Amino acid sequence: MEIKCIGCGAKIQSEDSNLPGFVPRSITKEEAYCQRCFQIKHYNKASKVNINEQDYLNILHNIEDNALIINIVDIFDFHGSFINGLNRIVSSNDVILVGNKIDLFPKSINPYKIRNWMRSVSKDLGLNIIDVELISSLKNKRIDNVIELINKYQNNRNVYVVGCTNVGKSTFINSLINYYTEFNNLITTSFFPGTTLNTIEIELNGQLLVDTPGIVNRHQIGHYLGNESLKYVTPYKGIKPIIYQLEPLNTLFFGGFVRLDLLEGNKTSFVFYKANKVPVHRTKTSNAENFYKRHLGELLSPPTLDELELLGENKKHLLKVKRKQDIVISGLGFITLNSDVIVNIYLPEKIKFFVRNSII
Repeated sequence: MEIKCIGCGAKIQSEDSNLPGFVPRSITKEEAYCQRCFQIKHYNKASKVNINEQDYLNILHNIEDNALIINIVDIFDFHGSFINGLNRIVSSNDVILVGNKIDLFPKSINPYKIRNWMRSVSKDLGLNIIDVELISSLKNKRIDNVIELINKYQNNRNVYVVGCTNVGKSTFINSLINYYTEFNNLITTSFFPGTTLNTIEIELNGQLLVDTPGIVNRHQIGHYLGNESLKYVTPYKGIKPIIYQLEPLNTLFFGGFVRLDLLEGNKTSFVFYKANKVPVHRTKTSNAENFYKRHLGELLSPPTLDELELLGENKKHLLKVKRKQDIVISGLGFITLNSDVIVNIYLPEKIKFFVRNSII
């Protein structure tokens, strides 16, 4: 009988420590956590394993025709955590879109506005959804609302939970397990990309609740950063907006990732919504190039110099931004502008950005 790790779903094996599901031969195999899950749970350390990203996509392609899909996205990085082509993969199955990490946003945020924005963007990206909800799986907030939606739409169908790496999918599954069973925090969770390595099945309302591995989106910044940098850029608690007043020909550096030059416009506020540990530094635009070369990898960090090489060559983009628009830096946060301005933005080619109407 095939035995799976109860934390990540990988098939238990004792032949190769570089492959998923490794357990030393001396350990009892039944109801075991693999070595990687054990290290994550007890030491917050994830060993590298060799995985085939296409295998994860194949799992989604094999979802049965008559199922209910719970698609988890990170509302702090919506586009970075959206699975392109999911509408083709799930076919005619019903999809509930769940935006996780609402706890990162200020309490004054309007949930109704965010849900409507998610509906609109999902439609633009080609995904038809039957309902939408906002949660914090980490804080166990609004999970009851999702449970009500599952009970409303399940109709004796299996439920599949899908999403990209690091959207909080397994933490959400644990919340459901805690609700429906006597077990607590059964599935391994961490900020490391790709913690779940295979499907994990749990009985739910007489059917199956299936946790699937996180899909790898290569434009997610986490795939290019080491563990220490990940700890800096990953928000763990409510984000405190930081406001910088800038005049034309002033520059802001967002760690060593992003440079923003204010070229034209009135004195304006740049409001940063980011992980609290990522530093922002200001200088004159005339001094920006020297400042960058002198401090990159030290004052302007993360990323490290090695990580920056993986992220690719710096590219410059000219943007005309209107009042109350956000410049979104995928995986790092967003910056709200309070005046009509023209800016230059410099960032590595593997980091994606876009401009949207402000959601706050």
